Amino acid sequence: MTHDIETKRLYIRKNTENDYKYYKMLYSGENNPINKVYKNDPELLEKSCYNTFLKCKDEVFLVFQKDTDDFCGRLELRDLDDDKELGVDFLEEHQNKGFGTESIVAFCNWL
Repeated sequence: MTHDIETKRLYIRKNTENDYKYYKMLYSGENNPINKVYKNDPELLEKSCYNTFLKCKDEVFLVFQKDTDDFCGRLELRDLDDDKELGVDFLEEHQNKGFGTESIVAFCNWL
């Protein structure tokens, strides 16, 4: 597997068609707003995850810890008319560890 970007603690790679499981991990978190909306309807949550995966798969980069290969989160580059926006979404257990900042800096330098 090729890593598009590497930092001291992380590697970041482009999303592939086999990465749907990572979307499910992000969206099924207890504090995720999408999960809160569909909490009582797992089938709709599943559809929402899959539709988001299909829609965004070409613009998404996944973030993993180097030493454990644990999935941490994703970066999503969006086109908004003439501007770009970078979305950041990390699993709760990987928040507040500096991974977001580290991955954003590396990603922007890579761009």
